[in-house]
Amino acid sequence: MELITRKAFLKTIIGITGSFLAYLFYKSLKINDHIVSSNRVQSVIKNDFPEGFSFINDIILVKKNQKIEIFSDKCTHLGCKINKSSGTELVCSCHGSKFSDNGQVISGPALKNLKKISFQLDNLRNVIILNNEA
Repeated sequence: MELITRKAFLKTIIGITGSFLAYLFYKSLKINDHIVSSNRVQSVIKNDFPEGFSFINDIILVKKNQKIEIFSDKCTHLGCKINKSSGTELVCSCHGSKFSDNGQVISGPALKNLKKISFQLDNLRNVIILNNEA
């Protein structure tokens, strides 16, 4: 059985750790999912969502009668992530604010409507292109 030197062991550990960190950094950029141009970030997502609410990354997609609206998933009360619905309402898990399927406040403590995200439909590629300020 061959023993490994301390120096070789440390080089191996540093190499593995560096590779793992580089991989995590690459994944965080989402190079395949985003196109960066000037001061706007355009996210491209496949348009294959069912009717109702879909929670994707940091957005809420609402599809009703083939009409699409997209909102930020941040509650306008204290910025908690909204990730659940009840019937036709979005519900903030933190403090119970409720929003309609068109982003309007139904009950507080939130006072402002959800932030709308602008987008374009690309029917040729069957994708939705989100326009987010960088």
